[in-house]
Amino acid sequence: MDGGDLFFSAAQLDEKPLARQKIKARALVEGYNRMGTAAITIGESDLAGGLEFLQEMAAVAEFPILSANLKSAAGALLFPPAVTVARGGLKVALVGVSSRLPDGAGYRFDDPLVALREHLPAAVEGADLVVLLFHGDTADRERIEAAGLPIDLILHSHLKGVARTLRTGSIPVALLGSEGKRLSVMTIAIQDPQAPLMDITDLQRRINFVGTALNRLGRNQPEGVPLETAYADKPHILERIAALREQESLARNALADTGNRLTTGRVDLGPKHRDDPALLAVVNQALAAVSAVEGPLPDGR
Repeated sequence: MDGGDLFFSAAQLDEKPLARQKIKARALVEGYNRMGTAAITIGESDLAGGLEFLQEMAAVAEFPILSANLKSAAGALLFPPAVTVARGGLKVALVGVSSRLPDGAGYRFDDPLVALREHLPAAVEGADLVVLLFHGDTADRERIEAAGLPIDLILHSHLKGVARTLRTGSIPVALLGSEGKRLSVMTIAIQDPQAPLMDITDLQRRINFVGTALNRLGRNQPEGVPLETAYADKPHILERIAALREQESLARNALADTGNRLTTGRVDLGPKHRDDPALLAVVNQALAAVSAVEGPLPDGR
């Protein structure tokens, strides 16, 4: 999945960079096709090439471009608001919406919350899990969170920074970040499709942290001797041990109360990850096409 601002680097571009980035956009669609992308939504820069170009990309994409609030000037939806995919024996509804963006040639953006109230019920009917691909500002996301809509998870794109999760309300929110050197990974385990989804990432991190801290305290101590006995003559360390055990107990109790679980993480895409030859070929073809149009890139590629 992708949260938008995929095709262009800015909402407005001069003629030469626009031509170059259109080549990149076509390569991105081909690469996303090869990766088996489930869906993407629309950000403001995706319309830098105009509505017609975005529709051209949608025509060759083997995945849907979603938007519940991008409409024609006459008020008709230009893209599907949602798609349902089967994963792990569950029906997962993916819904796309953006903050209200400036109107352009042949299109307009409706208020995202109004659009979701209109289209969400039919779009998610029969789904076990509803994931909102949201591109926009924090204020609009918070309005959506507070509206009581049947949403299990919000993936929030557009904000700068690294990927991270938020715990601001009853709906788990993951900020997708803006740094392409990292891949966000989420694991979801559903026991009861009717129950809410709970982000347990922090609970697991807390348990792991306590385990590491207690192991450190146990180094160089007699095997099998409780830490409380080993540090009986050091009250400040005993206080630390008691606090750690309480943290672990609280985290494990909270974990026991969760049914549908979400864990988040990230993969740093560094040199240890080898390039996929087929995807690398797509990149190289795009670079060659750019060079053919305007000469070699500044770094000689």
